[in-house]
Amino acid sequence: MSGNQKIRELLKNPFIFGGTAGLLVVLFNISIASLAEGSFEKGYEVFLANGIFVYLIPLAVGVQMGLFSDLLPAVSFILATSSFLTGYKDTIIIIGLSVNLAGSAYIASVILRDRTIIAAGKSCCARGD
Repeated sequence: MSGNQKIRELLKNPFIFGGTAGLLVVLFNISIASLAEGSFEKGYEVFLANGIFVYLIPLAVGVQMGLFSDLLPAVSFILATSSFLTGYKDTIIIIGLSVNLAGSAYIASVILRDRTIIAAGKSCCARGD
């Protein structure tokens, strides 16, 4: 098995895929803040100055990516990476978290509904209906 195939197999695990996505959000945010501030140290300080949101947004994006949503993580990723806009920081963070919560709830309900449908289909097949 080649290196690329190993990575692909590893990323099929939703926990690893979601964790990787969350880590990429953190790295992207620090990169943008560092570019805006002129140094890595100042960028990291600006990133950490956002408090608890620094942890919640990447976590929410990671959860959504782990649940295999296509649209909402992209929207929340854009909202999360734009958090360095100081004037609109609180509004952007609240919108991002709201979108993440809505998307996570929707994806979880779809997964639960599909599991119920699959379980009902398996029980019908086992009875021979």
